[in-house]
Amino acid sequence: EIFREFITSGPIIGMQLKRLDAIRHFRTVIGPTNSEEAREVAPESIRAQLGTDNRINTIHGADSDASATRESEFFFRPQSLMKRNPFKYPNTILMLKPD
Repeated sequence: EIFREFITSGPIIGMQLKRLDAIRHFRTVIGPTNSEEAREVAPESIRAQLGTDNRINTIHGADSDASATRESEFFFRPQSLMKRNPFKYPNTILMLKPD
């Protein structure tokens, strides 16, 4: 409930990252889900710098190919994405909620 209230409390920015091994690379940039853990093990990560706790952690990134596919289909129309981006790389999705 807290997460839903947070994520729907204002605009979000949705993006789809396409590159080889996208999920692993992006998860390194955003850091662990829990912002407190991120501050300890990945202090330069987005969540370490901007997150507040385990739920309000500033940014979402898919954690698997299946999640990325499901979330991409939810937020973006797959047929229009393929026309604009013909790359065959695995992808991940991110949501950023600016203040």
